[in-house]
Amino acid sequence: MASDGKVTVRAAQLEDAAAAGRLAFRLLSEIDTARYGPDDYAETVRKHLGAESGFFMFLAFLDASPDTEPVGMITVAETVALYTCGRYAEIQELYVDPAQRSLGIGEQLIQAVEELGQGRGWERLQLHVTRTRDGDRSYDFYRRNGFEESGTTMRYRLTAAAG
Repeated sequence: MASDGKVTVRAAQLEDAAAAGRLAFRLLSEIDTARYGPDDYAETVRKHLGAESGFFMFLAFLDASPDTEPVGMITVAETVALYTCGRYAEIQELYVDPAQRSLGIGEQLIQAVEELGQGRGWERLQLHVTRTRDGDRSYDFYRRNGFEESGTTMRYRLTAAAG
């Protein structure tokens, strides 16, 4: 159910790991099949969140009371490349609860990452988006928010358990 309340976006803290794990599980269950459980995703947040690892997360809350479950999240991984002459970040996950979509929450999450990136000297943000299961909704969302199409993605699995 949509809320008429205020949306608050803030950087995730270690104490948000369990809620972040639940959101990640919902996202991955929605787009494919979650390979791990919510507790596994929460443990990943606990192990990697912060500037030392280059993994950052923001959470979106409606009516931001302390016991409110977040309704959205975005994660980014900072890296360095020669083609950017320095740092940039990859958006890894962006999820907004289906009942809260089209309220501007995704845009606010991207804006929080943009502000972080400006402060950290990132040259760009980039991401991988597929244009299949949900029509072109995700693709169109990113285009509306200033992202440009740039090539394809390939991957090479290093372990049998890799996703």
